Amino acid sequence: MRQRSGDSTFDQRTLFDIISYKKVQQKGVLTGRELEISYSRIKITRSHRVLVQENKTANRFKRTRMQIETVVGRMMTDIKASNQSLNATYPIRKHTFPVPALTAKIWCAVLVIECILIITLNILTILTFARTKYLRRRSAYSLIHVAVADLLVGSVTLPMNFYLLGGLFRFWGPITKTYATASSTVHVFTEMLSLFALVVVSLERMCAMVFPFQHRTAGSVTYLVTFLTTWLFAIFVSVAWLCSLLYLELEASLYVWVPSLIFSILIIGVSYSVLFIKVKWQSRHHKRQLDKKANKREKELAVTLVIVTASSFATVTPYVAIQIMNFMLISLSFNTLYTALVLAYANSFINPLVYMLRMKPFRKAMVSLICRTPLENTHLISSSRTDREFVTHC
Repeated sequence: MRQRSGDSTFDQRTLFDIISYKKVQQKGVLTGRELEISYSRIKITRSHRVLVQENKTANRFKRTRMQIETVVGRMMTDIKASNQSLNATYPIRKHTFPVPALTAKIWCAVLVIECILIITLNILTILTFARTKYLRRRSAYSLIHVAVADLLVGSVTLPMNFYLLGGLFRFWGPITKTYATASSTVHVFTEMLSLFALVVVSLERMCAMVFPFQHRTAGSVTYLVTFLTTWLFAIFVSVAWLCSLLYLELEASLYVWVPSLIFSILIIGVSYSVLFIKVKWQSRHHKRQLDKKANKREKELAVTLVIVTASSFATVTPYVAIQIMNFMLISLSFNTLYTALVLAYANSFINPLVYMLRMKPFRKAMVSLICRTPLENTHLISSSRTDREFVTHC
């Protein structure tokens, strides 16, 4: 026989040889019609086999395609859920996803370090004011208020953000939409409260220098009403953000949130600029009456104001810039987003370093608190006129 294994078709010569061989055995002869019918039957049989094979291949391909579509669908669902959770947490309409798990672990570690710094420094700040009678004066009320607001950022917002970030990358349990919404609302509230507290500090110090008589006559009720107002403003912005997530578009909250951020930064900058100009004007106007200690105090105050203004702008401005970029529909990467967030959170542990450690009496009181040494025995607190003025104005 001339048929080869693996051939897909039969030629007429091979068919004639096969039939002739069988007819010779049967001692018969095929006619042309019989040869044509036999050839047609073999073609039909062969075509049927090819069709069955093609159907099997098509079914196999269909099953494979369905499996691929299922896997891709699950991946897209996970990515969409992650994007929704991230968008629900932070108002970023466009960002690149996904990112490597190692990158997420690094950001989680950064958040943990920031959380420890914020909680430790602000608790030390509050305890130092509570323990040291010399520092418990009205001029320190606003600084204590800042420490409380920053402590909320470190003890509530950062842990929630840490759990959210780990959940997005499947480090632990899944993140629900309710948790993402709650985390975003708490984030907005604490960040705005911390920023508004800084605004109160800048305004209080400007009033102490520009309007000294009115500042001295202000009672504790005035401070209490001012602090309550900052909490109400922070609640208003966070409620507007929550309503936009639940009932409106995401952009609706940005019309309240972004102007509040920009306006707060402008107030801080203007207040410290006015205070700096006032100090320089007084130093020139009363140049002959100033001694060396007063000149030193003026320089220390000027340096403190520069550090305060620069740190506020350096930490908050990138975060505000990202919110403005949302209106321009500019795509933002995951690393860019979290860099701005980490800088914004950093303002909560920079505040104690800038506002407190620049005050020599407070620095000595904090060292005494950490080392557990009595202030009365070590004479850590100076009662000189220069230190009292520096505590009041710085």
